[in-house]
Amino acid sequence: MYGLNATAETKLSKINKSDTESFRTAMHSVVPLKPDGRHRDTATKAALATPNRQANETHAADYSESEALFRTRVVDAIDRELPLLREGYPRKYLRQLGSRECPVTDSFDLHGMKEHAAAKALARFLRESLQHNLSCVRVVHGKGLRSEGPAVLKLMSWQLLWQHPEVLALKHCRPADGGTGAVLVMLKTVRKSAS
Repeated sequence: MYGLNATAETKLSKINKSDTESFRTAMHSVVPLKPDGRHRDTATKAALATPNRQANETHAADYSESEALFRTRVVDAIDRELPLLREGYPRKYLRQLGSRECPVTDSFDLHGMKEHAAAKALARFLRESLQHNLSCVRVVHGKGLRSEGPAVLKLMSWQLLWQHPEVLALKHCRPADGGTGAVLVMLKTVRKSAS
């Protein structure tokens, strides 16, 4: 893969795992702060209150977990190659994701992009997918084998996608479709087409 031999891939895998373990160790005792009413971010509250797509693109997602716990959950899903499913939705969605019941209708490739540009492009792709009522899309972020340290585009993609309130489920692709270098995304439009 990408011209690396098995030894180089093993070393990169160990580096990524040690970064993940270091992060988990550092965040183990973190407890989210309870709001004390001293600080009111009216701009963020206004963005969350308005149902426009632009608020979603600026990461003002309605997510109740603290950033550290959220990041740990996403890193864990990536590291252990686990799918993510929104609470309260049936597990059958994970089986349907990418199958005949919910086939991939569009794909977007982030290869060669810098993180900031990739985040903007991915947010635009999500917005357009939702406007066209697509229910399952694929995002190719790469495996980060050429990156020093963790796979930047991979982590950014999963975080941005999971923070988006219109995303129901995420899971790695099958090896033939990109494996851990790509993610399948189920959007809430799947509920509209199922009913």
